[in-house]
Amino acid sequence: MKKIGENIRFYRNLRGLTQTALAKQVEVAPAYISQIEANQRVPSLKVTRRIASVLGIEASVLVREAEARGRSGRLSASEKLDMLRTLIVAVEAETREERAASETPTLEARGFVATELYSEPAFCLVLREFTASSTFGREVDDLEVESHTVLDGRVRLGDGEGDAPIGAAFVLGPDTLERPVGTRGARVLSVYSPRLPLATLREFSESEAARRTSE
Repeated sequence: MKKIGENIRFYRNLRGLTQTALAKQVEVAPAYISQIEANQRVPSLKVTRRIASVLGIEASVLVREAEARGRSGRLSASEKLDMLRTLIVAVEAETREERAASETPTLEARGFVATELYSEPAFCLVLREFTASSTFGREVDDLEVESHTVLDGRVRLGDGEGDAPIGAAFVLGPDTLERPVGTRGARVLSVYSPRLPLATLREFSESEAARRTSE
């Protein structure tokens, strides 16, 4: 994730821009650009996009590992994971910055805290941070897309042996017999299409916990 600052510095110097000149075009303080390049701050998704636009590159380029510039542009598995994690941090930073203007939907369930990072009628992006072991997924049966990507910690699929590696994704459908289980400290990024209300996650978590207790 620290590669954002290094890549911004690389492309800024390549374009012959000073930090002050870049900051002026991005409409932020020069000190903000300095902190980003020093890996002291993570830019929000909006700022990342504006910086990329000024530098004349795609925003995704800024979150790649620096070594990718010397190759053909093909990303390794670790670089793809680094890009995903960095984008999530950028979305979280943007969410925190905009919290004062509009309340971010957050749900505190029995075994996890869920934050809706982005949503529109077609889909939503939900970050789960587990506070205890909890079964999740397949909250409703009529979703077109449901995918869960492991960002941190231990997550397994049902009673399967072993934990999923960081970066693994579970794509669940009507025929999926088992649900993923996250343990305390795990972080999972979930994509639902169409949008799934956060309240649905609370209902599923509590009913699942009650069912397991009664068995």
